Amino acid sequence: MKYRVKHLVEYGILRFSMGLLRLLPKPAAMMVAWLLAAFVHFIIRFRVREAHRRLVEVFGTRYAPREIRRIAWISFRNFFFAAADAIRASDMTPEQARIYPSYIEAMKAIDAVRHQKKGIILALPHMGSWEQSGIVSSLAGYPILSIAGQQRNPLFDQYINRLRATSGSEVILRGNSVLRIILNR
Repeated sequence: MKYRVKHLVEYGILRFSMGLLRLLPKPAAMMVAWLLAAFVHFIIRFRVREAHRRLVEVFGTRYAPREIRRIAWISFRNFFFAAADAIRASDMTPEQARIYPSYIEAMKAIDAVRHQKKGIILALPHMGSWEQSGIVSSLAGYPILSIAGQQRNPLFDQYINRLRATSGSEVILRGNSVLRIILNR
């Protein structure tokens, strides 16, 4: 498969950023994530107009344009924070996962239902560190099935899905047969 130069450059930036975020202590990694988010949002302006459009579509005139811009920035920044958390969590051990208070509470709740020998559907919206939630759940021994959209950059797509799979998550690409695949699990 032949890749476009754009794909190779994006992939190189992704791998460099991921390596850097893994090496740094968490506060420094979050600062780098903030700086990357600010650069992409305010300088490159990647998908900013689309974010504003969607917010107006959802909220209508509830918020002034200034507040729409603020919400878009905070959402964008939080996406980068979640990505940094997921990158750092991909090397996490089960022992390290147990230090998260939300992990302990979630595992108690899941175990309370799991002993009934019924399946559990845990839907994680794109809020907080959704990728980290899947990694932590998988480390706890819970089989995780992730539904993901295919990325435009095939190198980026392959790498992210490989990263998800190394934590034990099974990745299913969003499409027409997703429901049938899920029901057959």
